[in-house]
Amino acid sequence: IIVKAEPVNTSPSQTPAVHRIEENNASTSVVVYEVDGELSPLYCQNLCLLAKLFLDHKTLHFDVCPFLFYVVCELEHTQGESGTTEHKYNLTGFF
Repeated sequence: IIVKAEPVNTSPSQTPAVHRIEENNASTSVVVYEVDGELSPLYCQNLCLLAKLFLDHKTLHFDVCPFLFYVVCELEHTQGESGTTEHKYNLTGFF
């Protein structure tokens, strides 16, 4: 198991993550993004709205600044048509 944490630069075209923690295993790769609500408020508000779809009793708060969100993705490696390795991130969960 290899675990590495690295800061990720944010831009509009990239994920709004602050830190990326990656665990590589022979069978699967898991990536955890730590998202700061103060740096990426719209992204975190959308995570709250997504959670509201599954929880009837959840109250919506749009003040996400004091919170850190963690997004767990499973990394899938596929071989592209041109022979290059393509990475596909599947959302596994968030908290």
